[in-house]
Amino acid sequence: MIPLRSGDPARIGGYRLLGRLGAGGMGVVYLARSTGGALVALEVIQTEHAHDPQFRARFRREVTAARSINTPWATTVPDADTESDTPWLATTYIPGPSLTETITTHGPLPHTLATNLAQALHTIHQTGLIHRDIKPANILLAPNGPRLIDFGIARTLDDTAITARDVVIAVIGPTTDATCEAAIGTYDKAELPLLSVSVGTAEVSTVEHPSYLRTRPDDGGLGLPLLSYLALHTRPHRTALVDDRAAGDYSWNLVRSMATAMRGGDLPSVTVTVPADTRDFGRAVDEVRRSGVRAVVFGGLAPRAALFARELSSAGFTGARLATQPVIDAAFLKRAGEAANGWLLSSAFIDATALPAARPFAAA
Repeated sequence: MIPLRSGDPARIGGYRLLGRLGAGGMGVVYLARSTGGALVALEVIQTEHAHDPQFRARFRREVTAARSINTPWATTVPDADTESDTPWLATTYIPGPSLTETITTHGPLPHTLATNLAQALHTIHQTGLIHRDIKPANILLAPNGPRLIDFGIARTLDDTAITARDVVIAVIGPTTDATCEAAIGTYDKAELPLLSVSVGTAEVSTVEHPSYLRTRPDDGGLGLPLLSYLALHTRPHRTALVDDRAAGDYSWNLVRSMATAMRGGDLPSVTVTVPADTRDFGRAVDEVRRSGVRAVVFGGLAPRAALFARELSSAGFTGARLATQPVIDAAFLKRAGEAANGWLLSSAFIDATALPAARPFAAA
């Protein structure tokens, strides 16, 4: 606890302030005592936020949500004033650190904490609320178990949408194709935007899912930079497109889209397929050499790209060797060794600091 400052009030709403527990962009949290002697954490909202209708609506929702919870796993709200010029909220004081502070100081904690947190969330869900902002800073560790705080963006299970006049929440993620396909229906139902920076599957489209926005090309589009390179440096010679079936739909989509584009652009190609159940790329390399190609595009992932690179190097292939983003991995360099030299790898992302139009964003 930090001592009160000269500008801090002595009392708020009948509570005597004892000291500061913390401060941030939204306001100040005080340790205070009620007339009956109970200790509370009293959060006072800054004046500029209090005059913001949207923020005040959010604060009212936080108070309503917190007051509706009846579980020992969350802090209770004995008092609040959402309509005064300086709105405030009093919650039961928990004499314990946050999970963030504890992990930073002591490292990983026992698995029993995860069990307790799961029980806490289950109990809160039974009351009809979803917290929606679970993070270490919002978990306090009391002597008898964890406590969840800050229900500012909680919603009832019956809610289906958040209006523009209320609050808009953009969720960044998930990180894999499979999790995106599993989660997108839930986001559509809740009318929440799902902004993805890493998913490349073509199975999830913005036509079928209006909540979805993908910020990178789909898997087939990752070959576009390679097409530009081939058009400039290998025409009119053929290129081998290696479809590594161990990479599943990723390799198949990439090779198929590149083969289609190359036919339309008068760039001759031949497709070489590597079965998923083999680690011997000798046969594929022999087929590449017999085809008389001047360039090879590998459609698989980093570990098997390394095997293919070593086999190509051993066979003395000196043509262009290209692959896409999944091969940009330390595993490729480590396993391929000297055979990784000379490979050209394309990525769907760029350095924002190197793009003039993005410099203001990068600086911010």
